[in-house]
Amino acid sequence: MRDGMRSGDNIFDQMEAIHITKVLEELALRFGFPEKKWKTEWKAHLSKQPGNQNEVSVFLRFGHERIEPVLNGLLLRRSGHPTFSKLCEYIIKREPRHVKPPPARPYH
Repeated sequence: MRDGMRSGDNIFDQMEAIHITKVLEELALRFGFPEKKWKTEWKAHLSKQPGNQNEVSVFLRFGHERIEPVLNGLLLRRSGHPTFSKLCEYIIKREPRHVKPPPARPYH
C-alpha cells in the first residue's frame, strides 16, 4: 500500500491536530470558506466538549455534521456523500509523515 500503510489501517488514525488547521485552510483556499469564522465556530464547538474527548475525533464529528452538508450543497452532491472524509484523507496523505529514521546499526 502507499505511504507505508498496511491493508486494514485506518487513515484517520494518522490524523493529528495540525491536520485540523490544514483542513480549514484548504476549505478557505479551494471553496472560499471564511476561515476565521469557521475556526471560531470550531473552537466554540470544541470548548463545549467534555475534557476527556480527543480533539481529532471531535473535529471529525464536527466536520461530518457541520462542514460536509455545506460542501455537498456547494458541489451539488447528494446528502451523505463522504466529501469531508475524502478531503481529510487527501490532506493526511499529502502531508509528509514525520517518521523517525531507524537507529543506526553498527558495522561489523
